Amino acid sequence: MAKKKKDKQQLPEPLETQRNYVLCGPVVNTHTQTQTSASQYMPVGVDNSWDFDAWSGDFEIKVQSLSPDRVVFDMIGVDPAVANALRRILISEVPTVAIEHVFIVNNTSIIQDEVLSHRLGLIPLAIDPSQLDWRGAEDAANESNTVVLKLDVHCSRAADGSMINEKGVWCWGQNWGPWC
Repeated sequence: MAKKKKDKQQLPEPLETQRNYVLCGPVVNTHTQTQTSASQYMPVGVDNSWDFDAWSGDFEIKVQSLSPDRVVFDMIGVDPAVANALRRILISEVPTVAIEHVFIVNNTSIIQDEVLSHRLGLIPLAIDPSQLDWRGAEDAANESNTVVLKLDVHCSRAADGSMINEKGVWCWGQNWGPWC
C-alpha cells in the first residue's frame, strides 16, 4: 500500500515562524525550541506529528564556501536540536591535542591539584596533531607521540605575610619539549 503524502498545513504566521525558523538576533536567538508534540497545534487543525518522508523532502544542505580547512553551510528544514547534534558531532571529529596527564611535584598554591589539572586540560593547544603519532591506551609515551610542558613558577612571602610573585605565569615562562 502506497503511503499517502500529507498536504503541508499552515499555521497563523506568528506560529508558523515560531515553528519553522530560528531567528538570530544581535544579542539573543529566538524560537530555538523544537515543537515536538504531535497534538500541539491540533486546536488550530495542524498535525505536528513527525514524518521521515516529509522531513527528508524538506531537508537541504547548501554549501556556501569550501576550503581545505573550513566549510560554511546552511541546513534548511531541520530542527535546532538536530542541527546542534550535528554541530557537536562535527566538533568531536576534529583532531586536537590536549593535556591529558598532569604530574604536580610541589603545589603550594591555594588551588587544589585536581582543579589545577582540570584547568590545564581546558587550555587550547596550538599543536598540529599530524605532527604526532597516534597513541593508543596500551602504547608507551615517547618523543613521537607526546609533548611535555614544564612550568616552573615560584612564589614567596613578604615580611608582612603577603604573597610575592614578580613574574606571574606567562606564555614565555612555559617550556615545551619532546618527551624525555
